[in-house]
Amino acid sequence: MADLEKLTKLANFLDTVPACDFDISHWQSRTPKPPLKILGLSVGGCGFAGCAMGWAAHANLFEGLTVYRGGLFFNNRQCTVQGFQAASDLFQISTDTAEHFFSNTRYRGMKSPTPKHVANRIRKYVEKESNKLRSSAEVKKLMHDALNLTPEQISALNALSQ
Repeated sequence: MADLEKLTKLANFLDTVPACDFDISHWQSRTPKPPLKILGLSVGGCGFAGCAMGWAAHANLFEGLTVYRGGLFFNNRQCTVQGFQAASDLFQISTDTAEHFFSNTRYRGMKSPTPKHVANRIRKYVEKESNKLRSSAEVKKLMHDALNLTPEQISALNALSQ
């Protein structure tokens, strides 16, 4: 089951990411560099730029998620996975869903998706999955109330229906 709490945390964080520092086509497209001090003046310097998952790693939103040499990695305490599989494992979603959220090729018709576009796409998914969970919980409650079934009996019926 998808980790809706982590997905919501990422969506909320993306609301704070400046569009000018967002690049959905790269996990990391710009590494932060401090300004140089020349004759007492600060010259140059730049901040981080990357996609949603790159920003999540840069901001240390999730333990085990890192960007290294332009690649995205997630250590789930059993092994380290990379790329869209990292997002899949972190959020407990399919790699296809991870690509739906985080791949520039999945935003057809949009030249340059912003952090808000990605956040909105994630929120729609979270809302849909939350509604499914609510419906499932309501059905279980109805079965319990109407048929006086125990949770174990409801689970057994669910297993039979699959």
